[in-house]
Amino acid sequence: MLTSNKLKVKNKANNIAGLQIADLIAHPSRNEILCEQQLLANEPAQFAQQIIAILQDKYYQRFGKIEGYGKKFIG
Repeated sequence: MLTSNKLKVKNKANNIAGLQIADLIAHPSRNEILCEQQLLANEPAQFAQQIIAILQDKYYQRFGKIEGYGKKFIG
């Protein structure tokens, strides 16, 4: 369990490299799911498509199909 004393939340304006990397992965991943659900009108940009292609290999798949509730990452 995390307490508020253990959790350190930093403002995005602090320009921390780890937060930037997380955004580079999270935003294309979000857009991929929105496109799959037809909730996003535009196709992701070329860079986002490259990130999505890399992430595809990380999803748990069985017989080429993602199973279970949501997408799971294998780390």
